[in-house]
Amino acid sequence: VFFVFKKAKQLRMIIDARKVNARCREPPGTPIGGSGAWSRVRVPEGEKLHVAIADVQAYFYRCGISSELGRYFSLPPVSSEIARSISGQDFKQAKAVYPFLKVLPMGFSWSFFFSQRIYVYLYEYSCTNKFSKSSF
Repeated sequence: VFFVFKKAKQLRMIIDARKVNARCREPPGTPIGGSGAWSRVRVPEGEKLHVAIADVQAYFYRCGISSELGRYFSLPPVSSEIARSISGQDFKQAKAVYPFLKVLPMGFSWSFFFSQRIYVYLYEYSCTNKFSKSSF
């Protein structure tokens, strides 16, 4: 785990997912381009480009993942006493607890793909009140 500064000097947590990424195949492309797509935009002479921007604060951390996937993003162990003081849960006889993520981690190569698919689904559903399997 490491941190980088965001705007307004807040910290953003990044998971070092290089080992997990190395075990996964490359994610497919996404229907919504990333920031690099702007370099390929061409507007014909005499035409105007209309742009709308939507930003959801901490979007990856709003996208839940299963426990099975989250276990690949375990944090270093903490004592059961510390975990109990933070969570209020009883960890029985465990000497250590291995916390893991329940959200898309920044640093995982598939996070952008999954988050984009969720966004496309929500967009289609909000516009048509239907879900299209072509989104996935």
